[in-house]
Amino acid sequence: MSPRKTIITRKVEPVKVHQLFENDSSAETLTQPTPEKITNKQHESTIERVSQTINKTIKICVYDSLFDEIKPSKFYEKTKLLNNVIICVETTNGIFGSFHSVMPKEIMQDMINGDEQLIIFEECLNDIKIYRPKLPKEAVCSFFGDSSKNLFGIFYGYWLKVNKTYIIDPMIYENYTNTINAFKTNSGEFKRISVWVCE
Repeated sequence: MSPRKTIITRKVEPVKVHQLFENDSSAETLTQPTPEKITNKQHESTIERVSQTINKTIKICVYDSLFDEIKPSKFYEKTKLLNNVIICVETTNGIFGSFHSVMPKEIMQDMINGDEQLIIFEECLNDIKIYRPKLPKEAVCSFFGDSSKNLFGIFYGYWLKVNKTYIIDPMIYENYTNTINAFKTNSGEFKRISVWVCE
């Protein structure tokens, strides 16, 4: 079942994440959280602030680990070939994630030209820190098959595991800008992953 599209009317003020689900009783999939199920205001706030930072408007949630299975094939099915995607990872140590102008179309596909617009972000003391690849052609993300221990990853960036753990690649400090004080904790458990399409 493909995700239901939500039409957002552009306004002067940015759209709030929880507004995407208000007054909508026609949600058919579990990836469409209702307002009462979205309880983590910090998670919402981070997604909104990241979208504002990159001048995008949140359109729809296509994957949420609170409702969707944490399985490589499920993550791939819900996010392949999408454009303008924010992946938000809530961990026991804070919130981080990434923006992708395009997602791969195949499992373990090498994107030859990388993603020129890819960023990795981290919430630090209520501020959003942005890390950009020094060589955008090497900003390559990857899907995995169900036999893998990985759910999703960005080379020289971060890796999400099916056992609900994450690893920040130590090469991020050499391959991304402004990372000298980034990611005080380089591994741990995640509590939630959500994926949002922007426009």
